[in-house]
Parts: sequence; structure tokens; C-alpha cells
Amino acid sequence: SYCPPAMASALARAALLSTAAWSFGLPQEPEQAKIDCLHGHWNNTEQRCHCKDGWQVSGVMDVPDYVRGVCEQYLCTSDDQCKIGLGLHWATCPVAGWNCYCGWNHVGYETD
Repeated sequence: SYCPPAMASALARAALLSTAAWSFGLPQEPEQAKIDCLHGHWNNTEQRCHCKDGWQVSGVMDVPDYVRGVCEQYLCTSDDQCKIGLGLHWATCPVAGWNCYCGWNHVGYETD
């Protein structure tokens, strides 16, 4: 479960990668990139992250993680799932398929 910090297509990601790779310390060529997928694993054959169940590749609103193609978007299904997964009795799932909401005191708090 995950409470995100404040806050496409493969072509858009490739364009962002080629123009902004230097900003994030990534190799210029996508085929050379082997990265920590966070909540997933790297597939060397496909040259991309495969996310664990309940996670997906970050959306474009999370620019650094979107450009890297990492699994940092949690897919909550209910308030109870967020409360149990995070161990925070006030955590909610305001929109199914989004990150849990935990309030400002727990921004960036996560479990695996």
C-alpha cells in the first residue's frame, strides 16, 4: 500500500526519456536502462518493468517515476484495504485504482 507525495503511451515515455534522461541520471538509450522497478521486477527481454499485483507503472502526473517506467502507482480497492495494508486506521481509498490517502502527516508512507 502507498500514500503518494503531492503530486501514456510508450512514445510519450520515450520522448520524455530522451529529453529528460539527464535530469534523472538515466542512460540516454532506453535499451541500456536497467532500473529498480520499486514494486516490480525488471524484464531484460522486454526492457521494462513488470509490476507486482496491485501496482502499475506510474502515470504522467508523477513525472520522475513515469519517465523511469517504475511501478509506483498503487491500485487500492477499498478503505479497509488501505487501513490494513498500511496499518493506519484513517487511511482511505478515495478512488478505486488510485493510491491510498493517508493525510499530510504520512505523505510518502508505504509498505510493500
